[in-house]
Amino acid sequence: MRQFTLSFLLLLWCSWQCLATTYYFSTAQGNDSRSPLLAQNSKTPWQTTAKLNAFFGELQPGDSILFKRGEVFFGSIQASKSGSPLSPIVLGAYGKGERPVISGFTTVSNWKSVGGGIYESPFLINQSAVNLVVINGINHAMGRYPNANAGNKGYLNFESHGANYIVDEQLTSATNWDNAELVVRSTRYTIDKVKISSHSQKQINFGTEIPNGLMDGYGYFIQNHLKTLDKFGEWYYNSSTKKLYVFLGNSKVSSFKVQVGTIDVLIEPRASNLVIDNLTIKGANQYGVFCDWSNLQNLKIVNSQILYSGIDAIQLSGRSNFVLENCTINFSNSKAVNLNYNNPHAIVKNNTIRNSGIHPGMIVGQSYGIVNYAKGMVAQNNTIINTGYVGIRFFGDSNLIKNNFIDTFCTILDDGAGIYTWTGGKDIPFFKRSIVGNIVINGLAAPEGTNELNFFPAEGIYLDDNTTNVEIFDNTVANCKNNGIFIHNSRSIQIQNNLLFNNGIQLLSVHDHLAGPVSDLTVTDNQFFSKKQEQVAASYKSLDNDFANLGNFSGNYYARPFDDDLTIISEYDNYQGNRKKKFYDVKSPQMVTGQNQEAGGSPLKINPFTVLSLDESLNKYPNGNFESSPTNVYCWSADGACRTDWTSTSALDQKAMKISGASSGLLSLEFGAITKTKQYLLRFSAIGQVETHIEVSLRQINSPWKTLSTIRTIRITPTRSEYEVLFSFPASETAACIMFQAASENFSYWLDNVQLLETSVSMTNPDDYIRFEYNPSTVNKTIQLGANYLDLEKREHSGQLVLRPFESIVLLKDPQSLSRVESRASTVNSNFRTQVNECKIALNWGSVVDENLSHFELEKSEDGTNFELFAIVNKEEYYGFQTFEYIDSPLVATNYYRLKTVNLDKKFTYSEVLQERVACDSDDSWMIYPTVLSKGQSTLTIKIYTDQPTATFTIVDQLGRVIKTIVEQTVSGWNKLNWELPADVASGNYYLVHADSQRKKVLPFMVITTSY
Repeated sequence: MRQFTLSFLLLLWCSWQCLATTYYFSTAQGNDSRSPLLAQNSKTPWQTTAKLNAFFGELQPGDSILFKRGEVFFGSIQASKSGSPLSPIVLGAYGKGERPVISGFTTVSNWKSVGGGIYESPFLINQSAVNLVVINGINHAMGRYPNANAGNKGYLNFESHGANYIVDEQLTSATNWDNAELVVRSTRYTIDKVKISSHSQKQINFGTEIPNGLMDGYGYFIQNHLKTLDKFGEWYYNSSTKKLYVFLGNSKVSSFKVQVGTIDVLIEPRASNLVIDNLTIKGANQYGVFCDWSNLQNLKIVNSQILYSGIDAIQLSGRSNFVLENCTINFSNSKAVNLNYNNPHAIVKNNTIRNSGIHPGMIVGQSYGIVNYAKGMVAQNNTIINTGYVGIRFFGDSNLIKNNFIDTFCTILDDGAGIYTWTGGKDIPFFKRSIVGNIVINGLAAPEGTNELNFFPAEGIYLDDNTTNVEIFDNTVANCKNNGIFIHNSRSIQIQNNLLFNNGIQLLSVHDHLAGPVSDLTVTDNQFFSKKQEQVAASYKSLDNDFANLGNFSGNYYARPFDDDLTIISEYDNYQGNRKKKFYDVKSPQMVTGQNQEAGGSPLKINPFTVLSLDESLNKYPNGNFESSPTNVYCWSADGACRTDWTSTSALDQKAMKISGASSGLLSLEFGAITKTKQYLLRFSAIGQVETHIEVSLRQINSPWKTLSTIRTIRITPTRSEYEVLFSFPASETAACIMFQAASENFSYWLDNVQLLETSVSMTNPDDYIRFEYNPSTVNKTIQLGANYLDLEKREHSGQLVLRPFESIVLLKDPQSLSRVESRASTVNSNFRTQVNECKIALNWGSVVDENLSHFELEKSEDGTNFELFAIVNKEEYYGFQTFEYIDSPLVATNYYRLKTVNLDKKFTYSEVLQERVACDSDDSWMIYPTVLSKGQSTLTIKIYTDQPTATFTIVDQLGRVIKTIVEQTVSGWNKLNWELPADVASGNYYLVHADSQRKKVLPFMVITTSY
């Protein structure tokens, strides 16, 4: 019976195929008056989409409509007849050349200048609204005030609001904005638009309430008004007069092609079992493909492009088994793929989606790369780049999000992610949801237009309220401003074998009042890598101390090479007005859940900065050694038990200050003013009675007690330790303090030798040591390393590295190989030499120059490890052996050099590293002799290197009185100067001061009355 049924179906399919008919369309050769029989011949095609729409109801399953390649077809298509599951109706292409274009564009002409760089054109098509204007192939947004490139990304802020108005205290009536459009950032994740009914000075009124509500301090701008036009490409459409206005400035109008979307929907698939293949759908005023008819199925869009869509490229509702494959979608003003309602079992594979919802004033609702609110979606092998809000959002059961590359998102709205799902207030369990093998990078966040400009909620993978039963396996998440993976009030989540790199926090779990607690997590074999010192590897926050119920954690790496101490935080509310924090790392005997089965931390430690200058005589907290009882000290805790005691018998340097308490306490050491243009180094000694974790920062003394700097967490143990904390460019404040905040509930520690010093430091560039590589393609990627590296498992890598598809790795440069680079170039130098000539170093080399050589680069280091480019030397314009020389000055005491030979193909090789020591700019950079003068030896000789035309010296006595000032003419290089001792100089100790010396500024000498 089965054989008969299958044979029967095959026979039926063959009969359908035999009866299937192909109809041809050509704008150049077509004629709509031809018969259907003639239109079946590619030489006698039909011409217009209007003819197709009139005939579509006559099509049969298996029929094909083919448009001629290289041609443009203006108008919309209403696909009103269904095919069958085995024999769909196909819209496709024939001939040679580029895909045929189904276009909604109308080119605007007859421009007339109305002054001020604005041009006007009558718009002949009767259209109520324009969403799309493209000038020379670039999609331009409607004109707005302020412009998008103004401060705060063009947002103004309102201080107060009502149901139908906002008040901006800075707004004036210089321009009346009646009948314009108000665009308001209503939440972090929504933008709303409403017509302005009236504008009076500081108040803007509107007739319709904002759907998402308003929040004081949020942002707005004004658009859809002629007076907003002052920047190239900005436009305004007057729907009453049907005229389009565009700002073109002083440019020649004839050099611009201005196209406007004048067809709202280009393809409307009103039927089932349809295929769109090898078409370009371009210039829809609203939607490239749109249908909201219910109970439809089997629409397939393959090998096609959807470009320039005024709202969404695709919006569908009520259709099962939708397929989008091997397509390109670009320049969608809101969403690229919007599976709006009841679209189960969609497949979205192998597509490239770019530039979705990147103009805030053009967004309708929110902006997505792919969004589906039904079960059963497969989103696989898609590239989604530059999305205003979320890359992929899914909902319901049985979703597979696999091997997608999502780059640059949350640029216009935030509180979103590269990959996002949300169940909502109802605790509805869903099952079989997998996020596997994706690469998600560059979540930027959009704080402008909100009242929290220092909050950057852009997550990599975000499981929001009541999300359940999701597998997060083998993903890479990097460079997200907020969190790599954010688990918010969600349960039964498996997080395994992911690499999270350079996110604000690599893994964050939060339970708050919006839904139930986080539980049943399985977090195994992940790599949590914090590239920067201020980043946290993992953080867990809850309303209760219920971390033991979080789940199972094992085999994870928590790496922060610049500071591998206390990389994990737990925090909960004790319902007494303050939150309790605890800090952990891989050395802790117990982790957050009470066990420690983790794999390790960073295999290497990197110094975060190098001190360039420091004056220890200028301590901003002068009694830091506590030789006397400390003043300007304040200690506070919620229970009032925080106390300080001055002691002379501490385990530090005897006199010290003891700080203790039974709950988290704040110690404030008041010192005065700081400025945002300077760097400060805090040094202190500490020892604890028990292990205590302290958060150290700079803070305002008075209300609102604002934190002025970054916060650094340190561990104080029963063993004495010396600490350094750098505060780079804090907020300026006239009355500041050093804040020590104990995170432990019971704390007791001693503090001594406190110094807050102005400093100048060179920050270590993480990219000199840390390398992040990923492969977002479907084929293996070979990477040339050029040095020796270690991964987190301490495996060595050198030469080249092969990454499989959607694989990634973080490598740390082996310090032993920092001066060795294994990259190969066709030109190799082996005769690089250095020679010291007083305070200059001559760098010499020879090389055979051929057609492959580009240039030479000279690099220099003070430590033999961190090299910087300081000179580029070009070749002579002939081939053969050439010699080169470069003179380097000024110098430091020890100088390391290497020569980089660069080819035209960007490959390069390094010479060996050469070291030279000189006296210039060191303690020996100038000298005097003899150091004892008398009547018999009355000539003081000064030897100094300088590049200045004069040198000034001052002689002072022991009391600091100036005896004589000497100004001598000098030449560039070494100088030998003689000074005769005046007869009236009394015997005693003297000092010769040369203020221009960068290191030793004072040299002593003695005058005696008797020769020796």
